[in-house]
Amino acid sequence: MREFCRRLIAEIGDASSADAAEQYSQHIPVHGICSMLGVPESDADMFRDWIYRNFQLAPKDLQERLRVIAEMVEYASAALADRRREPKDDLLTLIAHAEIDGVPVSQDLQVGYVQLMVLAGIDTTWSAIGSGLWHFAQHPDQRARLCSVENNDVLWVQAVEEVLRFYAPVTMARQVIGETDVAGCPMHPGDQTLVTFPAANHDPAAFDHPEIFDLDRERNRHVAFGLGIHRCLGSNLARLELTVALQEWIRAFPNYRLDPGGSTTWASGQVRGPRNIPVILS
Repeated sequence: MREFCRRLIAEIGDASSADAAEQYSQHIPVHGICSMLGVPESDADMFRDWIYRNFQLAPKDLQERLRVIAEMVEYASAALADRRREPKDDLLTLIAHAEIDGVPVSQDLQVGYVQLMVLAGIDTTWSAIGSGLWHFAQHPDQRARLCSVENNDVLWVQAVEEVLRFYAPVTMARQVIGETDVAGCPMHPGDQTLVTFPAANHDPAAFDHPEIFDLDRERNRHVAFGLGIHRCLGSNLARLELTVALQEWIRAFPNYRLDPGGSTTWASGQVRGPRNIPVILS
């Protein structure tokens, strides 16, 4: 991941400006997922297209969602069939030959694993990375502190966790399974609800001064990755990618700042993050 981030930065070269989202953050988790699955890097553009259509277009267009699902199922089915014929040292091969209690995992579930890797492992993480880049572009004092310490310093750990708390990118949907009451609101089986992780991370009952981005926040039990049995399986991968991405960018461009002549646009919906971040690099 560190080598890949450095290659992206090298491609920017001596340019005086860049888009920190389009040229950097949006490539990093796609590379990670491609590497883990064992698929060519050339598939990355297709993955990004699926992400955009699924999260930005599909919520208002059911037919678009069905088209994306059909494309993903076709892709995953072909990739898994290839690994059954020719196993390799990658996650696709592990999924293609997976068993639970000695029983082979069904084809539908295998395809679902691959779909989940793409949908859950890309947009969420690039949104977190982009949010961190956008934040630190506006706080030179915090950038300077991070640049002054080694990569293994606890300050970097605190910075990453605070980005996740303050800019939690995910809001999850859940279905009510029993009669209950939440803050005076009756809820019934079958009701749909949104579990707002970002709101929970700004709860004054859980965090001291939650409205402040505190680089020195030591007690930070945020819920950016959810809780319980549905807690994000890829949380440590996301942390790794977020840490490396911020370290490499901030060290390469310690004086970067938001471009006053540009504007940052944010994705809406259940995954929120900057889609472009125009910056001045020096």
